[in-house]
Amino acid sequence: MSRIKIDGKHAALSLACSVFFLFLAVLPAAGVSAVPAKLVGHGAVYKGNAEALAVVQDGFSRISDAETTAIVDDWSARPVVVSMPWSLIASGFGFLSLALLGVFLWNFSLRRRVREKTAELEASVQGVRDSAEKYRLLIEHQSDLVVKVDLAGQFLYVSPAYCRVFGKAEGELLNSAFMPLIHPDDLASTEEAMQALFAPPHTAHMEQRAMTVDGWRWLAWNDSAILGPGGEIEAIVGVGRDISERKEAEERLRQSEEKFSRLFKLSPDAISLSEPDSGLLVEVNDAYAKLTGYEQSELVGRSSLELGLFVNPDGRRRVVERLKTAGQVTNMEVEFRRKDGAHVQCSVSCQFITIGQERFLLAVMRDVTEFKRMQEMMVQSEKMVSVGGIAAGIAHEINNPLGIIVQTAQTLVQRTRPDFSRNIEVAESIGLDMTLLEKYMQARKILPFVQDMQAAAVRAADIIRHMLDFSRRSESRRAVCALPVIVDRALTLAQSDYDLKKSFDFKRIGIVKKYASDLTSIECTETELEQVFLNLLRNAAQAMSLVEPPQGDPTIVIRLLNSPFGVRCEVEDNGPGMPAEIRRRVFEPFYTTKPPGIGTGLGLSVSYFIVTRGHGGKMWVESTPGAGARFIMELPVTEAQGEKEPDVVPE
Repeated sequence: MSRIKIDGKHAALSLACSVFFLFLAVLPAAGVSAVPAKLVGHGAVYKGNAEALAVVQDGFSRISDAETTAIVDDWSARPVVVSMPWSLIASGFGFLSLALLGVFLWNFSLRRRVREKTAELEASVQGVRDSAEKYRLLIEHQSDLVVKVDLAGQFLYVSPAYCRVFGKAEGELLNSAFMPLIHPDDLASTEEAMQALFAPPHTAHMEQRAMTVDGWRWLAWNDSAILGPGGEIEAIVGVGRDISERKEAEERLRQSEEKFSRLFKLSPDAISLSEPDSGLLVEVNDAYAKLTGYEQSELVGRSSLELGLFVNPDGRRRVVERLKTAGQVTNMEVEFRRKDGAHVQCSVSCQFITIGQERFLLAVMRDVTEFKRMQEMMVQSEKMVSVGGIAAGIAHEINNPLGIIVQTAQTLVQRTRPDFSRNIEVAESIGLDMTLLEKYMQARKILPFVQDMQAAAVRAADIIRHMLDFSRRSESRRAVCALPVIVDRALTLAQSDYDLKKSFDFKRIGIVKKYASDLTSIECTETELEQVFLNLLRNAAQAMSLVEPPQGDPTIVIRLLNSPFGVRCEVEDNGPGMPAEIRRRVFEPFYTTKPPGIGTGLGLSVSYFIVTRGHGGKMWVESTPGAGARFIMELPVTEAQGEKEPDVVPE
């Protein structure tokens, strides 16, 4: 039998039929004697539904009249003749009317709700269609790569961007297991990220290099697992983005930071990063720690003012003020104080820099103490060169009258000789007795005076010759030389040293020579070593002259002896000696303990340079306060040994 759809109208009609049959059923009870069989044997169906009508009619045709009568008798029981209960009939029709009205209202309400729900559903469906369209347009036109794969790795969806990047058509990828070539260095991290998808929260992020149509490119992937009703993973959705430009920028930044870090750490200049307002040191390099004498751990986290690094506390304030007005500071000279209290003259350059979101003061400091000393040394050297040139000119000028004096003295001795024939002839011609003249000169000791004058002139000429040799520019040509000869020449020059202000005369100092008889000859530049010995002798003499009260027996002992290194030279005095802090700095250029105008501070530093750098030797000092000082040099025997770097001699 066919299924018949029943809507609200059908339901009302069926209800009406049921009421009608109910009315027929209650008629006998209400006094109706019988119901016609034909009336009972007919039914009603929905108008126009011929199929249903044929079925109903076929059913009724199969019931005989006897069966119909029996059914009616069974429903109506025995016939009863009574009067019609019109009130009951009216109540039944009223009840029927109310029921029909209720059904009508319920049907009307139901139809309205159906229309509203249908409208809402259609709006929802349209919204889903619009959203799906927007999503489709977004996926197809965005630059991000979107894929969906099953657990076997087969593509369920690929975005157009993915196809473009890898040069594949959508048809080639769908339901296939295409896997882009991943850089070997990124395989391990890619396997680890994929494993994370199988554990809550079933997401993974990875960055990898993949072979695309444009070569190796960096891709960043955010993957999520799609879970089924039972919590099992059904598929994986991945969204990728080309981050090659960002990676290149990061690599350039990393290389830049690495270069900056290397420059910062390895720079010979002292560099610091500090907070602009508080001066708190944030980072310092090794050169900064070496310059200040502090460990890095002692510097970082403390301010320069707290450490007392500025000799003048206003120094930092001046630097900051210059920065605020000019934007940067270049080569501003500031005096710093080291941890040991020593002062260091520095050239400071600085500017503000921003690292991340923070602003710092970048300062570069250079110790110019040695530079300034070298400047002064150059000035002094230039002065000495000028003085040397003048001295050479003066020496030449003095040599001329000295030559006349020597020659005149020699002529005077020659022309007063009583045994010289020419002298006798001239004396007789003027009536002079040469014998009496000789007795007179001997009685008045004129001849010894002339001899002394002659000897003094010769000595003066010898001193001038030494001065000329000393003032000449050294050609640094080595030759085998005898140290005793060099020391003696230096002594000759030193003995001409005299200080009127101090009543100091080098000739009053006792000189003790202790030369080894088997002293080895060495290769050296004679004028340079002569300068070294002269500096040591004069330095010792001046130190002893400054002793108060004056020293009674000033003595200098000169020792020359062989050593395993070569030849050992010692110049020892019995002067005031020196404490450790002076002994450590005694070879520094321009460092002197003498009063202004007496010493330049260059003698010992130049001597140290000549011995160590010029001759490959070693030089140091041994001294204690009140016990004199001993300057020691060791010079190598051969030139090959002389080229070695000098050893550091401990205190």
